[in-house]
Amino acid sequence: MTNMYTTTRATTTTTSAFVFYFLLMFLSQVSPANAQCNPVLKDDGSINWDSCTLSPHVPAGGFQDAEDLKDDIPDGLVDMANGFVEFIQRKGLPYEEIRKLEEDGFDNINYQDAGQELAVWYIGIIVCFCFGVLFIIIMPIIALFFCCCRCCNNCGGKRIQKETKAMGCKQVVFSLLLLCITIVIGFGMAYSNTGNDFLTTTSWDRTKDTYDLTLNEVEAYSNTVTKQLNEIFEEYQVFDKEMRQQIDDRGNQIYKLTEPYLKEQCGLSDLYTSYEEFINAINASLITLNTMEILQTEISKESAALSRDLKDIQTALNDVVNTCGASCNGIDTTLLELNTDLSQLPDLNNEIDNVTKVLEEAEKYEQEARDTIDSIPEEINNSTKDQVDEFYKELDNINDTLAEGIEEVEDVNKEVSEFVDDNKIPKTKDEADGDISIEEMDEYVDYVKYGFIGITCSILLIVMFNIGGMAMGTFTYRRGSPMDRSKCSNAGGNVLMFGVFLSFLFFWILMFVVSVFFLIFSISYQVCDPLQTKELFRETIDQPGFLVNGSEGSWVGETLYNNKSYNVSIADLLESCEMNQSAYHAFQLHYLFDFNDVYKAVDDLREEADKLIDEVELDTSDFELITEELEDSVNKIIDDSSLNEFNITEYQLLLNKNLTSDLESFAKTLNNTADNLNNATISNQLYSISHDVTEADEQAKAVEALMNELLEEAETLNEEIIEIQSTGNETLKAATYTESKIKENATQQAVKDSTSIYTDRLIKYAESYVDHLTQEVEDDLAPCGSISNLYNLFVDTVCDFNIDAMNTIWFTLGWSIFFFIPSIIFAVKLAKYYRIMDDEYIEVPKPKKKKKNKKNRDAETPEEDEMDSPILGYNDLGGAGVPPPAYNYGEHYNITPHTDYF
Repeated sequence: MTNMYTTTRATTTTTSAFVFYFLLMFLSQVSPANAQCNPVLKDDGSINWDSCTLSPHVPAGGFQDAEDLKDDIPDGLVDMANGFVEFIQRKGLPYEEIRKLEEDGFDNINYQDAGQELAVWYIGIIVCFCFGVLFIIIMPIIALFFCCCRCCNNCGGKRIQKETKAMGCKQVVFSLLLLCITIVIGFGMAYSNTGNDFLTTTSWDRTKDTYDLTLNEVEAYSNTVTKQLNEIFEEYQVFDKEMRQQIDDRGNQIYKLTEPYLKEQCGLSDLYTSYEEFINAINASLITLNTMEILQTEISKESAALSRDLKDIQTALNDVVNTCGASCNGIDTTLLELNTDLSQLPDLNNEIDNVTKVLEEAEKYEQEARDTIDSIPEEINNSTKDQVDEFYKELDNINDTLAEGIEEVEDVNKEVSEFVDDNKIPKTKDEADGDISIEEMDEYVDYVKYGFIGITCSILLIVMFNIGGMAMGTFTYRRGSPMDRSKCSNAGGNVLMFGVFLSFLFFWILMFVVSVFFLIFSISYQVCDPLQTKELFRETIDQPGFLVNGSEGSWVGETLYNNKSYNVSIADLLESCEMNQSAYHAFQLHYLFDFNDVYKAVDDLREEADKLIDEVELDTSDFELITEELEDSVNKIIDDSSLNEFNITEYQLLLNKNLTSDLESFAKTLNNTADNLNNATISNQLYSISHDVTEADEQAKAVEALMNELLEEAETLNEEIIEIQSTGNETLKAATYTESKIKENATQQAVKDSTSIYTDRLIKYAESYVDHLTQEVEDDLAPCGSISNLYNLFVDTVCDFNIDAMNTIWFTLGWSIFFFIPSIIFAVKLAKYYRIMDDEYIEVPKPKKKKKNKKNRDAETPEEDEMDSPILGYNDLGGAGVPPPAYNYGEHYNITPHTDYF
């Protein structure tokens, strides 16, 4: 026995240690309405756990609202920005270079070699970035040279223009080209505002929702895990309670299993049947006696009433006969007397009292026999009391250990709740109490929004100056000499040139912003797809030997479980969580605990149960079902019950006689006599008496029916007396046989066999609980779908909202400034067609060459008048090189005078 309980205690301690360690380990990974459980224990050792299910996890509200924000994503713009990145840069990450850096050690990185390798991988992005840097450098230089060039009357700075037939066509073409370019720049500016709104509104709302959802879901998930573990603990408590009840009821359970042997092999069933038949026979005789007593009382009462009625009829009839005389001599009044005296029936009260006492005696002895048999469970309980007390101590230890584990769980849950509360950002400044609030963060985001609006406004200025210059120049454009253009058209040209100035001014600033954002977020975008497909984990930290000492081993296994030989991968973990599998499967907790160890412990417990069977003993030597006192008492019941003195003949003699004569015939005689009389008075009297006789006859027949019933009950009682004697003797024989069989060794073996079945059932109950616990832990406990949801929520927020929003901003800004260069070119060209020229370029035809002597060549060449030169010529009101004023009639050159400004 000592060895058995030592092993049991060791097994229990091992199980308890596992449960406690498992709880702590599990919570270390997941921490940062269950119906009433009523398991049904069946006799075959199985347990119906249908009523015991773990509460499902209810995710925190708001996931759908966060997903609905995807409808506000400018998909087309995002696709264009990301498509540009994918066009210039191949997908994926340089996993080989990353693994090589890890092999060499991150502390010993050769930044030059690593930079070269990364530059080769990101060659597309780097080339585009270099172009951006190049433009940042050269555009201010170009602007400086362009200004100097213009100041030197070059690069279109000289206000003189040759008037040609194609001038109008060129002006229209340049206007259309500049208009188209400006529209494209305007679309880029508009899309920049769309990207700005996407970043500062949709993306920011999604970021706030993600933060709140993460905290709320962590808290909800922690509460669910705690609740489920409490439910498992409650299930164990219910199971513990049921097991204790089974153990407390061990005597009855073992006796219930032994009872078939006692009933069939030891004749216990026959003994109980004999007692029942014996008592039933006595009880039946008592019932019969009571019935006879009632009938006798009724018969005595009715016969006495009949006797009085007949005497009254006889007296009345005698008076009529005496009055009638000879005509009524045939009437015999003696027929109106009873033939038997029923008052002679024996009194049964004494017999009833005796039989009642006999019945009580028989029931007492039957109960004593049953009590003797029913004491077997108590005997079994007493013989195993010490062992059960030790077992209860072990159950108490398990219960205390689980309670401590649950308390640890609740402490962790409180820490999670405190963590969530501490990291929740207040909504308003008043709630913040000095800390940052959502309201303040919204203000900062508004500042970012205003900053980007300012950037787009710089583009808007260029667009406005381009549109304004073209509008002013086009709608006030006047055909004619370049010197005859309107001042509004001239102003339009100046506006275009100011737009060119702004283009040079903002180009390098905007290009700097675009280049920085492009470099950061185009590279960041490369991480998104590997994060969404989990390829990043498979190719890096899930690789054997990555971030661990040696060429083999799992970094996740070493980090989570302090054992790199545990092959645990984040990618598989997340995929398991996507299928909402339990944490046991997702985190591969079988490395820490294998349920086969529990089943092995149950097998060890079965071996100890076999030893317990050998210790169970039932002492039947003191069992007494038949004693001399019992035997004498039964014989006394048979002999002294007064029923053996019952005389059925006496009843037969009294009750087999007719109670009266044939009153029906006598009544007919009276009617016939009345019919033959001439005296109506006497006839009527006879008719009346005849009627009374008929009624008396009916009354007599009713009494005779009671007499017949009493006679039948007397005969039944006579048979029951014989049954009492027979069943009494059978009861003594059955008690003697049963007692002798119970005292045989076979009964002790039957008890041991029943104990074996009982302990086997308990072991099966334990196995059923372990099966249920295994199913709950492996399939239902802490489904980690929330982890996958939070991961996807985080990745989508970072990639589909934040990074994509920034990509749309640099893409649209780059879109706009890309067209600044053709805008500058065509704006400069178009401005010359709008501005008033200082003079008109007139091509002087060269004189025809005549073949003359060299001597006369100089003398015959007409002398060129300096005043006739289209450049150096003077008009009559102005000096050389000065455009003609409005009041100049230009008679010399036939120029239309400026009579107005438009």
